[in-house]
Amino acid sequence: MLGLRFDGLEMTDDVDDLRRLRQSVGLTRAEAAARLGIEAFTLQRVEEGLELPPDPRLMARVYGVSRADLAAAARRVEG
Repeated sequence: MLGLRFDGLEMTDDVDDLRRLRQSVGLTRAEAAARLGIEAFTLQRVEEGLELPPDPRLMARVYGVSRADLAAAARRVEG
């Protein structure tokens, strides 16, 4: 995970969960996973809150958001 943690990052009010964030940039799970260099199943687990993103910096770049916004979205996983 490149030594990055989500603890202590600023959360914004206008960020949705990771699945909706991915969808908002027009990527299917398979497309996003390919860009992230992971399996679609792994991305599904990340979106479900079962795993942290393997490379949050890359995920933020692919989704076009800041790392803080990505962290906020990761915290908003629907249960």
